[in-house]
Amino acid sequence: KKVVNVKNIKSRWITKGIKVSRQRLQFLCYLKKKLILPRHSLNYIKKYKKIYKNVLADARKKENDRFIQKSTNRSKALWQIINFESGKAFKINYKTSDVDSMTDLDPLLTPGRFNSFFVEIAGKMVNQLNDQKPKYDQACKVTPFSKSIFFVPITENEVLSVTSKLKGKLSAGYDEIPEKLVKFSIQPICKPLTFIFNLSLCTGIFPDQMKIAKVRPIHKRGRIQELSNYRPISLLPVFSKIFETLIYNRVVNFLNKHNLISDAQNGFRQNKSTHTALQSFIEDVQKALDNKFFALGIFLDLSKAFDVINHKLLLAKLELYGFRGISLSLMRSYLMGRSQFVEIDHVDAKSPNQKSFSSSCKEIKYGVPQGSVLGPLLFLMFINDLPKAVHEAKVVLFADDTNILIIDKNLKSLNDKTIVSMHQLENWFAVNHLIINIEKTKALFFQGRGPRQIDKPELYLNNKKITYTANLKFLGIYITENLSWSSHIHHLVQKLNKTIYLIKSLRDLVSLPILRSVYFAKFESLLRYGIIFWGCGQKDIQTVFKIQKKSLRLIKRVNNRISCREFFGEFKILTLTSLYIFETLCFLRKNRIYNISYSDVHGYNTVHKQNLYVQPCNTSRCKRSVINMGIRLYNNLPSQIRSIQEFKVFKRQLKDYLLCKAFYSLQEYFYKN
Repeated sequence: KKVVNVKNIKSRWITKGIKVSRQRLQFLCYLKKKLILPRHSLNYIKKYKKIYKNVLADARKKENDRFIQKSTNRSKALWQIINFESGKAFKINYKTSDVDSMTDLDPLLTPGRFNSFFVEIAGKMVNQLNDQKPKYDQACKVTPFSKSIFFVPITENEVLSVTSKLKGKLSAGYDEIPEKLVKFSIQPICKPLTFIFNLSLCTGIFPDQMKIAKVRPIHKRGRIQELSNYRPISLLPVFSKIFETLIYNRVVNFLNKHNLISDAQNGFRQNKSTHTALQSFIEDVQKALDNKFFALGIFLDLSKAFDVINHKLLLAKLELYGFRGISLSLMRSYLMGRSQFVEIDHVDAKSPNQKSFSSSCKEIKYGVPQGSVLGPLLFLMFINDLPKAVHEAKVVLFADDTNILIIDKNLKSLNDKTIVSMHQLENWFAVNHLIINIEKTKALFFQGRGPRQIDKPELYLNNKKITYTANLKFLGIYITENLSWSSHIHHLVQKLNKTIYLIKSLRDLVSLPILRSVYFAKFESLLRYGIIFWGCGQKDIQTVFKIQKKSLRLIKRVNNRISCREFFGEFKILTLTSLYIFETLCFLRKNRIYNISYSDVHGYNTVHKQNLYVQPCNTSRCKRSVINMGIRLYNNLPSQIRSIQEFKVFKRQLKDYLLCKAFYSLQEYFYKN
């Protein structure tokens, strides 16, 4: 990794007017030093100096605001401003590899080594599977679907609509045509583009020029000499993205219409998210512990799951799902014959000029295309039959993040179920040629009250033992064996403190609206994630709330003794408690998880008959579940908000209500309502 320092960078906000004012101020200060001036002259110089500083600060803020708003990567822009203002040198980084301990780095050879590594790694991993050939009859256990998908012709309006939704990035594929150029010049080329797309749909041939990927290696962690420490970022032609999006919309409509995607899959699906996956898993564990059952969670780690997909197996499954004739030919053409090359930037030590070097193209024989629109959807269809293959356990999926949950009241029965489930998992992954990383695969054993020193079921996959752990990170949330959220909150606090530094560093450099947007983008986004699970705590939650109030005081520029309650309303920021209430109620309402009222349970004409029914629980852990807490929060809402049927209106009215009240605790919410 080489660094080129660029010195003497002129401040962007120094205008001609500011230069003139600075010269005048310097002259006045010179007179003050050399002459004995009257008091009114000294006051004039003092006021002039103050005005100059204010003008300079305003100019700097306006220029920084403009720089941030114009940037496509605002996070990067924020840190660039901080580094510039703190006097750190601008750095131009390039990453190469001295593979095999080479001392001479040749930029002409390095891209080829990267490309060979990225292309060949999948084949090497597949070949390690005991040289076992895929058994299509065993792998394709998908129930054949009688109806077939038909790709209706693409219209010009569709092409215009999809193109208008492009982000307008300046990055480009091998053809060096950026999104921004296509987005703003689509009108003249829309008609021929639509013709080409429809011709492809009719013939079942995906254009070869849309199957070439430009790959840029990005360093992840570890030694820069190790090729495995780099992540390949694939850039496809923008026309490929447009065409794939049009095909994607047709495939998704077909799958949703016939309900072909498993409910266990939460990734890349409408109204599904990491929250729905986590809720499905955590809720079942909480219910099991409430009923004094044992629960065993196995968190599988798949090695390069997207990259090792066998094309013949995938096409065989697609045929069973309804891809036949031309539609299957199009998918075959889309997957086969793809190629990629690697491009790296090189900076010569003797010159700050940056040059690009590229490798030759290599054919990609495995996997779904990285950086594509259709790739994730094809992966979902490939792994879609996994839940049906495991009969004694519940499977929770988010793309390739796979969780197995086994529940039983009897420890021996749990052990028997585990043995059967592990055997079924082993068989499914073997015949589908997906590779489980046993070292990163972990298990959590959940139990209610009772002795902790019990014999946990032994877990083996491919004759390798899976280890138990006390806590682990699943979909961004730290889960412990006793479902405590202390570990997650501890890691959250560390991230929030880093954001506090960001806000503190920026408050003199940007305007208040930009600083507020930084709060929402960097601070509140951390609070929002997973708050429906951990936000109902009492002790640990106060630490997070104190940090939130600290961030507001930094934005407002007040000391620690000033109350923050009115600032939440002023900046339209939800308190931590209000944010928990908002996110939980929106999750409950949006997903329609639970809608049983007391009138459905009994026929008595009570005051609370229209309230949602709260299921009885034996443990405090179950009482704090997303559903139970959500119902209690919902029942305590004002009736005029509960009666709103449209979700968007409900969401807006709920937020206005919570902003007005600015609740500091759940006790305050329940008491006031």
